[in-house]
Amino acid sequence: MDAEEFDAFYSGSVRRLTGQMYAVTGDLGDAQDLVHEAFARAWDQRRRFAEVNNREAWIFTVAASVGDQPLASLTGRTAGAAQARAGAARASAE
Repeated sequence: MDAEEFDAFYSGSVRRLTGQMYAVTGDLGDAQDLVHEAFARAWDQRRRFAEVNNREAWIFTVAASVGDQPLASLTGRTAGAAQARAGAARASAE
């Protein structure tokens, strides 16, 4: 799968997948982070991902499984953004 094909898939499905993750998490930021992480994993595994029959289902499954992991196990922006939101929520509650 080349970058152009991946971009076309991303553009055609990111909003729908984010909406689905929002329905699962109830938090738009978390939904965006989960979908971002799932697409990053798809890109990292793009040779395998190119062979997947239902790519949206694959992304959804990965995003949902990422959401089941503790924040400490996530890497990069996803974990940092989630931790920052959690800290901001605690600070505003105090």
